[in-house]
Amino acid sequence: MFLSIDSVVKKKYESIRIGGKFDNLLKNLELLKSIYESNAIEPRFSVNVLLMKRNLEELALFPRFCKEYKIRKIKLDYLIPNIIPEEDPFADRNIGFMKRVENIVKEVRKQSLQLGLQFECAFDLLLNFGNKINQDKGGKGVQTRIYGPKQLSCVFPWTSLYIESDGLALPHCGCPVTLGNIYKDEIDDIWNGKTMQIYRLKLIKGTYEGWCNKRCYD
Repeated sequence: MFLSIDSVVKKKYESIRIGGKFDNLLKNLELLKSIYESNAIEPRFSVNVLLMKRNLEELALFPRFCKEYKIRKIKLDYLIPNIIPEEDPFADRNIGFMKRVENIVKEVRKQSLQLGLQFECAFDLLLNFGNKINQDKGGKGVQTRIYGPKQLSCVFPWTSLYIESDGLALPHCGCPVTLGNIYKDEIDDIWNGKTMQIYRLKLIKGTYEGWCNKRCYD
């Protein structure tokens, strides 16, 4: 079971989760914790955290929070491209900012492992995906793309598989081209199949028009 929690600071949590009450969240976590403890079973729930500019600096608070409420796993995830660009750390791909994100993720990973928590980061590839650093004449780092002019950063074809109720498989729910159908095709064949390979290649080359949802790159 995944719980979506994007901040462990009351004011920030309620500003992100409009209508949500942080105190109610804590009460529900205490209830889940007590249920597991009273039945002498290992907790089985995890927390999913969406990376945003507004919660970046507090991500390091999550490991101890999760340990306290017996949450066994932390997964850091990222926003769908261009949905909330002002909150998306990957929107402008600033090198200095990406380095800050990388350092914070390393700290969260380190703390999680020290506390015996499972850790997953869905955007590890994005931190260095499709970019290189050149030096300008003043010796300053300049970021350039190694695949085309677009700035779409997406790793869904490498990290996820979305299944519709009718069995259709997609890299993500917003993708326009289907990969196959789980009622007819094996999962391994879908994941490693020709269509998924085309998705990956088009993202690498920056030629994804018609394959990716227009809202992700317009």
